[in-house]
Amino acid sequence: KIGMRMSAENVSQTMNDLFGIDVSEGEIPKILKSLTEAFGDRYDDLLNAIRDSTYRHMDSTSWRNDGKNENLWTFV
Repeated sequence: KIGMRMSAENVSQTMNDLFGIDVSEGEIPKILKSLTEAFGDRYDDLLNAIRDSTYRHMDSTSWRNDGKNENLWTFV
């Protein structure tokens, strides 16, 4: 969203198009907020590293864990 300057609507559509993941526009800010909380002070460091990087790629994978859907995002 940030590195590619995408709106929540575009992120939602891209997630669906590329990964078949149905994420509402309203969920995007919630996901970003939970990431900032999970990473704490490291979030800004990671964000700056992504912004300054020559190469950027993101990928996600999902799996079932005890009947729940789990997701992992990777930013390279």
